[in-house]
Amino acid sequence: MANARAGRGVDGTVGNMSMVYPFEVSVAGVSWRQSVVAKVSCGDVVEVRAEPDNEHDSNAMAVLRAGEKMGYLPKAVARRVRADGVLYMAGEVVSRGGAGAVEGVHIKVQPADMAANEVADGGIEEEEDIKERDVLVRGSGRRVGVLVGRNRERGEVVVATSAGEVAFRDELVVIAGAEA
Repeated sequence: MANARAGRGVDGTVGNMSMVYPFEVSVAGVSWRQSVVAKVSCGDVVEVRAEPDNEHDSNAMAVLRAGEKMGYLPKAVARRVRADGVLYMAGEVVSRGGAGAVEGVHIKVQPADMAANEVADGGIEEEEDIKERDVLVRGSGRRVGVLVGRNRERGEVVVATSAGEVAFRDELVVIAGAEA
């Protein structure tokens, strides 16, 4: 997962980031929150938020679905993400399951501010014919927000969500009413 080169790479890195974005990871601490995990489905939108005041780990990053905490990024991953200066990420549930009584959750996430950086850099194209249409998670049909623009070079759409503007990979979402 390490990547320490400067500039924006095709793998989604910005500057001297140590992580490759987006990335997939299993959520830690779900055994304590099985009532929340039981509500999770593949394709659900997740938020990852820094918890700098967490009494156990100042680098902690909570994973939430519909505002409910289901766990945390693993400690080593959270430390690297926080070292990159990332405080908020968004993404989706990739899988849920496990052996025995405890179910786990696997997510795919990316920094929410990557979209804001691209808007500032002028990399986002506005497409008036599809702008402000609903954006849905591919496969599940769950609504994630409203389309703001698209970066064809990076294969991403920028979506206005309840958490702000977030970039999603084209292959993860569908624009309602738009031709493929």
